[in-house]
Amino acid sequence: MLTHIMNGKVFDVRNNRLLDSDVIIRDGRIESVVSRGAGKAVLPEGAAAETIDASGCVVMPGFKNAHTHSSMTFFRSLADDLPLEAWLTEVIFPYEAKLTADDVYFGSLLAIMEYARNGITACQDMYFFQKEAIRAFVESGFRCVVNGSLTSNGSKDYDTQKEEEASYARIMDENEFFSAVSPLVSYAPGVHSTYTTSAHLMKGVSRALHDLKKGLFLHMNETAVEASTAFKKFGMYNLQYVDSLGMFDYGGGIFHGVHMQDVELAIMKEKKVGVALNPCSNAKLNSGAPDFDRYAEWGILTGIGTDGASSNNSLDFFKEMWTLQALNHIKFDKILSPKPHDIVKVATTGSAEFMRLGDSAYVEPGQNADLTMISINDANAIPFTDFCKYLVYSANVSNVRMTMVAGKVLYHDGKYNLPVGKDDIISQVESRLARIRSGK
Repeated sequence: MLTHIMNGKVFDVRNNRLLDSDVIIRDGRIESVVSRGAGKAVLPEGAAAETIDASGCVVMPGFKNAHTHSSMTFFRSLADDLPLEAWLTEVIFPYEAKLTADDVYFGSLLAIMEYARNGITACQDMYFFQKEAIRAFVESGFRCVVNGSLTSNGSKDYDTQKEEEASYARIMDENEFFSAVSPLVSYAPGVHSTYTTSAHLMKGVSRALHDLKKGLFLHMNETAVEASTAFKKFGMYNLQYVDSLGMFDYGGGIFHGVHMQDVELAIMKEKKVGVALNPCSNAKLNSGAPDFDRYAEWGILTGIGTDGASSNNSLDFFKEMWTLQALNHIKFDKILSPKPHDIVKVATTGSAEFMRLGDSAYVEPGQNADLTMISINDANAIPFTDFCKYLVYSANVSNVRMTMVAGKVLYHDGKYNLPVGKDDIISQVESRLARIRSGK
């Protein structure tokens, strides 16, 4: 199957430039990027291609959502204007206890619809009923990294050898299952956080990580309360504790990383542990402002995530980029940094590398055709001067014309290509939420 994206511009992320080029896609991968200055793109003799007119648009790598809880779309705007600890324990945890596997399937479909509309082509998803979530992603043709989400909450074997053995077995089983589901799916071992896991659970996970030679992904130092509580509990800083268990021996990543000590950043640099920043969620929950330049100065791989729609409340990378830039200007008084190109890089290639999706990071031959098409011919783009400045400061989701994953168009000019219709997805989520809120 050939697809020819024609008449537009291509964003070269590496060099921050726009190319007058067409993109030829074969069987889900980019076959060639052909400069129109060299003449008309030539297709193989006798080949028929689907054409996509990109006139007035830029074709760029899709945004990669490096940290999210997709099915938390169910709880959008149900627990606003609360600090994180109260938000979790008083509202979110009780609601989540009522979720079913089918709820997560339809909540994931709603998130996928929003991802596709917003130019996002992959996510690293941490939530419950992960097999049902993955069914939604695979049926939709959306790329997903399944993030392990182990906790000790509700464990009848809390902090015992049984819990250690169970956590080891679960990581090993999840890795085997999710690694074989689909080429669109990969697996990142993970726990929710240090404050929801026992020492024995963490030891079991650590054993599994060493057997798999994989790194750990978890929430870390989202709030000042979390960071200080960890130090009191473990007698060391939060990330030091995790590292002391050998859980970063093969790299990994943390989510949020707002309140970090230099000693923790030194470990991250040494062990090649990345960070996924979540600026909108952090700002809304009053958790703090992630220091972009500090991570850059330490040479730490950085991506961006939306967190869940219950704490954000949208899955919108244009808002994430703008907020990350604005928070760093205000909080750290750095009007000259970060540069818009730096922000766009972490939203695309940085997130892709954090998620171990390096083959979906660029518009280049051999890469997965995980692309989005952004209009530069709308009112908010004129006068057009610089693409990255436009993306960070001016553009919004209305400028997204098309989103494709592995060459399959999921959204194009207001139309979705998903396994369940838009109205049916919305109806299912609304009826299921009514059941949850009624206590059933």
